[in-house]
Amino acid sequence: MSQPKPKRPPRLQDSATGWKQITDIARRLKFQKELAHSQSKRVRKAVGRVAKMGLSQKPQKQQRFLDRVLEISPEYFLLCAIALSQNLVAYMKDAVLDRLLDTIAKNKKNDAIIRPDIRSYAIDFQIPGAVQLARQNETLSALQEASRRDGTVAEVVMSDAEDDPDNETDRSVGSSNPIQEEQVFGNASLGGIENVIDESMCDAIRGVTADSDSTNITPPNETQSDLTAVPGISSNDPNFTTAQRAVATFEGVIFFAAESIPGSKEREAWIFSCLDHLHVLKRLSCVNEGDGRSLKRKRGAGQEGQPNASDGCNHVIRARSIETTEAQAAVNRQAGNAPSLDSSFSQSSIRPIYQGGAIGEASPRAANFEVVPQAQNVTQIEASDMNMALMAEVGKLKSILGNYLFTGMKLSHIRRREEDSGSMLTDLTDTVRLRLPHRSGEDFKLEVWLCSSFGESIPRAIMSSVEELRIILGDYLFDAMNASNWRKEEKTMGKSACTGAVGVSFPSGKGSSSDSKLEVMLNFETGLSVYRTAYPS
Repeated sequence: MSQPKPKRPPRLQDSATGWKQITDIARRLKFQKELAHSQSKRVRKAVGRVAKMGLSQKPQKQQRFLDRVLEISPEYFLLCAIALSQNLVAYMKDAVLDRLLDTIAKNKKNDAIIRPDIRSYAIDFQIPGAVQLARQNETLSALQEASRRDGTVAEVVMSDAEDDPDNETDRSVGSSNPIQEEQVFGNASLGGIENVIDESMCDAIRGVTADSDSTNITPPNETQSDLTAVPGISSNDPNFTTAQRAVATFEGVIFFAAESIPGSKEREAWIFSCLDHLHVLKRLSCVNEGDGRSLKRKRGAGQEGQPNASDGCNHVIRARSIETTEAQAAVNRQAGNAPSLDSSFSQSSIRPIYQGGAIGEASPRAANFEVVPQAQNVTQIEASDMNMALMAEVGKLKSILGNYLFTGMKLSHIRRREEDSGSMLTDLTDTVRLRLPHRSGEDFKLEVWLCSSFGESIPRAIMSSVEELRIILGDYLFDAMNASNWRKEEKTMGKSACTGAVGVSFPSGKGSSSDSKLEVMLNFETGLSVYRTAYPS
């Protein structure tokens, strides 16, 4: 006699039912005060599944669904992980899931659902992007409050624009109407210009004379490639070198132009791609802070000390700061006064050393990571999860990566392009990046770009056994991975056969000749050691 087939779980026939389950969970959490054990377990499993997206040959349906939800909001990721079980999602039709995703996206900023307690849960369970998003919202709120207190022109411009919908069709850079042109610039300044360059630089971008009532636009045929000829910027200004003016102008133009991109994700991606060129410009033009020239913005009383473009801060993408315990929590750049690194990472006090490595900004050994009051970081606007250390010293990497990974890195297309570029900077590489944690004791994440054939061997080792990874990772990285919080959590849950602390992705598709990306979770102590060793001052 044949066994009866197991019953399938009830299938959600429409997206409205799924949405109701999500909102019901949101309401329930409001009164629960803390997640139940079963709910916590679901969230942790969901985070683990999404973290393995690049490792799975055929990701589960829930895995793919949650990955798309995570792109919308880490808070909705938490709600969906609790409300929609793996089996429930597995039997839902793709069309129903698509409609549900649309509903979630439309309610992304629904404060009745995404309350502070939901954000807090997302941060507690370390859902990717939750910490950065929360801090970004806090910083933006602080900026808006500061803007209201200062009575800035930008606020007036924005309120005028909201009252007059006809302005939308008239906002074009280079408009012959001075009022319209001022509106364009005012809106763009909210996106970054106001916070990264001084007033004369802003005038240069608009093509107007500084400290003048004139708003005549620079004729198109006057490219002003020689910045010493830009009105309002004097070559005799002791605070500016030509290189610093060039870097400041270029950075301001990036954020100014980005305001023409309507979608926030597309805008951030475009800015991110441009900032790579900005880093190269800073390196090649030798702009740094070691020459004693601390550029100041000319925005009025009480604002002279705020940073601008030339201090190496990128206030929208990957913008955090290495702070010391010296005055104003700024980096102490005097070698004789460098404090010890007996310190901790804070949620608001790390600048990735990609800037230190790129322009000689600060030594990681001279950095003391301390909590910085929010009021001191009002201009630091962060993107989702771009807290990254870039440009590692090639000579220091072999002892860290081991023979196998070091060879795979050397054979990658990215490294070959670096070596073929003819640059004097081939002793540095962008093939090895280090993602920094938000708090002391949390894991670092090491990212290594490898030749595709080297990357293809890693998933097989992961699926076979954790110990096989030792041969590929080497003792140093393997022990660091094994000591990571991620791996410890897996062991606590009884997962010892394979691990999600190591992942490989193939951005151009598996089997292609393009590079693969290896990601390895490192415990805090080893990650900090790698940070000190591989990323130059």
